[in-house]
Amino acid sequence: MESGLLGSSNSVDEGRPEEALASRSGWFGSLDRATREALAGIAHEPRTIDPKTDFVPGGKSDGRIHILLDGWASRFLTGADGWRQTCAVYLPGDILDADRLYLDNAQHGLASLTECRIMEIDRDALADLSAQYPDLAHAIGAAVAADKCALGEQVARLGRRCSRDRMAHFFCEIVTRLERIAPPTWRGHYFPITQEQLGCILGMSVVHVNRTLQDIRAEGLVELRAQRLNILDFDRLSEIADFHPQYLSLEAQSRPGAGDKTSRKGTGVPDTRGELAHRYKNLLAVVQSLAQQTFRDDTAVEDARDAFHGRLEAMRRSFDALESDQWQRGSLREVVRCAMELTEGDIRITRQGPDIELGGSALMTLALVLHELQTNAMKYGALSSDSGKVELFWKILDADEHPRLWLQWSETGGPEVERPARTGFGTRLLTSGATMALGGEVVLDHTPEGVTWLLIAPVDGLSRN
Repeated sequence: MESGLLGSSNSVDEGRPEEALASRSGWFGSLDRATREALAGIAHEPRTIDPKTDFVPGGKSDGRIHILLDGWASRFLTGADGWRQTCAVYLPGDILDADRLYLDNAQHGLASLTECRIMEIDRDALADLSAQYPDLAHAIGAAVAADKCALGEQVARLGRRCSRDRMAHFFCEIVTRLERIAPPTWRGHYFPITQEQLGCILGMSVVHVNRTLQDIRAEGLVELRAQRLNILDFDRLSEIADFHPQYLSLEAQSRPGAGDKTSRKGTGVPDTRGELAHRYKNLLAVVQSLAQQTFRDDTAVEDARDAFHGRLEAMRRSFDALESDQWQRGSLREVVRCAMELTEGDIRITRQGPDIELGGSALMTLALVLHELQTNAMKYGALSSDSGKVELFWKILDADEHPRLWLQWSETGGPEVERPARTGFGTRLLTSGATMALGGEVVLDHTPEGVTWLLIAPVDGLSRN
């Protein structure tokens, strides 16, 4: 199954559907831990639905609320003479029928557009749980409000806009929603909707859909081939569609006081496209700096090349700790694990400390620092001898007031250490570079017993970094 996230197979643990919701859904991510655990406790085992299947017929109910974990699904209405209108398209993380919590006789049905994985919760159990957990009740209410706003937009488009504008608006909306789940690949977003299904969504015949799509392609606005949608000119497409995505922001406002992230054109909707562009530019700047700093030192070309490749590899490993949240946040334990792959299983190294969530820039810096310390230890320090040991530990200081991270790398038992005769890029990275990037106090100490590197930095600064 191609999941519709990055166009790849599902990477979420099949036994932990709440993890899928936490990474893909604004409404679920807003719930506190106790509410999440209670919700997971009443959920049925996820089930898989074949593509193009009406798994809840129109006007009927199976007594359950359905949440989409993977794939694409839709809500539809049918008429007595056989017509069918798609009222909503759903992506991973969406509640498909939250209104059934309040309505006994909802007339819509639910259908899979692709193969889907669905989590189901008994309606009565969810109602009881909502009464116990106000944040859950508010999240479900926000999901219903978001559906209502999206339906209002669709009614306005069908009644007032030409076919070209309707299609442009749908493409803008679906891409905006997809970007909240995952960034596109170079070929764009996975888009499994057929022209027949697109006609049911936009109120157009298949022939009309085909002609309209050819017109939009000819204008150089989109590419749509092999189930891939690539928006070539989003600004122009949104101008044609008169697309203003404020109505989508309700999906993220799952509880009072939730702050907005950086928005597109001041709308309050997270601007994933702009955020990704910003992060790509930052990444290129970091790579440029690594190259300049590595090759400007008085080092043999082969040694400099090896050092540069090693640092790039450390950056790559840091992305493994960030990929679950679009390079924005990650786990300290995970970045330590990824950065220390070179010495994985080495009994001379101990690692210990609590897990905390840190920002992407802080984690990338820590990955580079740990790579530098690790390679130096393997070449010249404790890890260059069988008797040497490395202890990497971290803890939280002043946790109740202004928490600070204490992270220390200590080497013992190796060859006698001498202070470097010159200050190369590695030393600058471990001192002034780390201080500037992490916003804390850094100490690098070369004693005869071994190298010690210590970081003390405010946790709130590291989490925003």
